[in-house]
Amino acid sequence: MDHIGIDVHEKESQIWILAEGGELLDQRIRTEADRFATVLGARPRGRIVLETSTDSEWVARCLRPWATKSSWPTPTSRPCTRPARGR
Repeated sequence: MDHIGIDVHEKESQIWILAEGGELLDQRIRTEADRFATVLGARPRGRIVLETSTDSEWVARCLRPWATKSSWPTPTSRPCTRPARGR
């Protein structure tokens, strides 16, 4: 199973794919549905993790054909990030 991480931004997104055989693909593409389809194309279904952003929802819907499991962590859910405290 492939493991796919996508850092979604308004204009361009960064995609990392770790294939089952250990091959690593690192590519920057335009954040457009047809570009995601071109990159993922005939790849087997895999686990997809998206960084949460304004565009993540439509991108997640677009990626469903390639996902066996997906998750969208929020910026504060990562162990290395603490929520800001009011003063």
